[in-house]
Amino acid sequence: MDEKDLIDKSTPRCSDDRCPINMFCERYLQNRIDWQKGEKSVSINDFMGREKIGLCDHFLNVDIK
Repeated sequence: MDEKDLIDKSTPRCSDDRCPINMFCERYLQNRIDWQKGEKSVSINDFMGREKIGLCDHFLNVDIK
């Protein structure tokens, strides 16, 4: 895992732009990091967080340092 990566490359990312908590989720934020690094092959899913009440079942909280 690269120093600035939030999650391992084998962990699926989330593409749900309408999820109300996506800015706090490592799965969603890692997409931008992958794009900036020019990654060509990562697993991306839509975990449908926008349809959940409360936390998505796949939510990975960003560690605040």
